[in-house]
Amino acid sequence: MKNDDKTFLKIGVAAAFLASLCCLGPLILIALGIGTASGVLSIGYNKPYFLVGALVFFTVAAWFYFRKKKKAVCDCGGGSGKLDNKKIAVQVVIALCAMVTLYLLLTFVLVPFLAPLVYKYLY
Repeated sequence: MKNDDKTFLKIGVAAAFLASLCCLGPLILIALGIGTASGVLSIGYNKPYFLVGALVFFTVAAWFYFRKKKKAVCDCGGGSGKLDNKKIAVQVVIALCAMVTLYLLLTFVLVPFLAPLVYKYLY
């Protein structure tokens, strides 16, 4: 993959981290000693808002990315100067797959692994 193609993958990874903050965020805050356990754990009840926020971030970032890319396309090589719709679709699917996979790994693998380690020191 070219570096330009990896930019969209980075957008998917950033959206996954944003979506997983509802579960990973409290562990980080408790491990750093910021706030109380009950106060920080109330963040977890806002999981749907974090997911919607991640999807909004992904959509807006994709719009800006392809808007910038459309302006950068040059008609110098005799090409049509248009973005290839198939390539756009592949990039979006790969980024969404990366986002979902990383979100599931962070939420359902990393958090259950780290939670006993963090909460062990609370009691």
